[in-house]
Amino acid sequence: MPYIQKDDKKDLDKSIKAIATALRVGDFRGKLNYSLNSIFVSLIEAKGMSYHLVNDFIGVLECAKLEAYRRVAAPYEDSKIVANGDIFHPSHLIINNCLSCGLQDKTFSVKGLCKVCVLKAAGFDDNTLTITPYDADIEDLSKNKSA
Repeated sequence: MPYIQKDDKKDLDKSIKAIATALRVGDFRGKLNYSLNSIFVSLIEAKGMSYHLVNDFIGVLECAKLEAYRRVAAPYEDSKIVANGDIFHPSHLIINNCLSCGLQDKTFSVKGLCKVCVLKAAGFDDNTLTITPYDADIEDLSKNKSA
């Protein structure tokens, strides 16, 4: 977001309000496009055509687009997901390959790992044949609390 000095804002705000008022009447799309390109042409006339100017202007447009999306569009879309439900399933339901080993499977962890990679990440190796529902650390913790 361009955080500019208050004095610079004062100089621009009157012109911005006049343009914004003109854009409110009728279809704003063409008028906004015209306004932005007219500003671009004016900068080219004042500073001269250069790759640097074109690159900077396009970069500013891109950053303004991203800021508008981040600050306005994304929160609006998030509120609509809450209100109407999400079309996208959680990532672990749509991933087709384990992100670690590439195995194709139907069951993955939230991080996109297959069962084998989840077990390896938990410290089990290929020689582990069964897993018993016993955790010595939990038993040790319960002994410490009762002592």
